[in-house]
Amino acid sequence: MSKVVEVSLRIFGRDLTIACPPKEKNNLIKAANLLNDELENISDKNNALVIAGLTLANKPVSYTHLTLPTKRIV
Repeated sequence: MSKVVEVSLRIFGRDLTIACPPKEKNNLIKAANLLNDELENISDKNNALVIAGLTLANKPVSYTHLTLPTKRIV
């Protein structure tokens, strides 16, 4: 079994403990900080996690010239 470390995070006021490979720990912390920064800028707190997730997911898609397959979800 692969070695894992536990990472304690606070996201949107919630404390989370997540297990991940040691080499991913720093990126996980950076990702949590990025998510928290995005959440602070959203006034609609009821939908903030969804809005922040879509905003962050859209950034790499918007900055690449790759054509990604789209799937209708509505």
